[in-house]
Amino acid sequence: MLMVLAALLGVSRRAVAAQVGAFPPDLPVEEFQAREQTARWLLRYDWAAWKSTDVAMQASEAERAKLGPEWYCTGQERRWDCYYGSYDPVGDRFDAVIHLESKDGGAFVRNDARLAAADATTYARALFKSRGVAPVEVRTAGVRFNQYVRRTGNGQLEVWYLPGGQPDGRLVFGGELRVTLDPTGAEILSSVFTSTGLRASKPNPDLDLSLNNEHDDIPTVGNLFFVLQFGGRFKSVTVVGRRYVTRLVRSQDHDTWVTSERQAEVNRTLAAAQGR
Repeated sequence: MLMVLAALLGVSRRAVAAQVGAFPPDLPVEEFQAREQTARWLLRYDWAAWKSTDVAMQASEAERAKLGPEWYCTGQERRWDCYYGSYDPVGDRFDAVIHLESKDGGAFVRNDARLAAADATTYARALFKSRGVAPVEVRTAGVRFNQYVRRTGNGQLEVWYLPGGQPDGRLVFGGELRVTLDPTGAEILSSVFTSTGLRASKPNPDLDLSLNNEHDDIPTVGNLFFVLQFGGRFKSVTVVGRRYVTRLVRSQDHDTWVTSERQAEVNRTLAAAQGR
């Protein structure tokens, strides 16, 4: 009899942290939860960046000409502030041009009365510094990476770079860069690039998509983000890890991560193909 060990992690659609269900005893549950929490923050940031950019691009041509790549967003689940401008590395100064805010999850509106955020230069400096350590795989891939920045609980700054939707409609996955900086954003403390090889697929409701994660038992932050953000555009998305495979099962009220032993999945597929 084929035995499949399933791990269920029940997650409210509104929750940030996961609730633990029945996991394999040697699966690092706390690390899974930490990665999922980060992925859900990235998801919220992505929403803020996408919505605010649409509004920022409605500014005058003269204002848009003053915008650089160091724009950023700060906020929580229901309140976001996004600042657009340019960072001058010589003068070490962020010149803000546009401030957009969203309250209670609503549309972004312009509020330049709050244009000068106290730590704007710190965030812009962190983004500028972090780009300098991007590995050659990122710089030469010909793929657009989205940037995300936040201050962590210990006061340090953390910048993430993830591929995502491309101008031609492709969805790219298989690489993520995490850069940690000191509280001022001036000193890089660590830089970790996780890659299984960049791949791309266009959305396809008939495709069972697999994300390769051979180096780890649990999905990376980038894996989890891709499943949460783009999983609905495919028939299914499975993260294939070293020993386990992970999927997201969605219902009206909850998301459930289902993790099963990889070898059991292989045996089940072979048995089905052989008509057992």
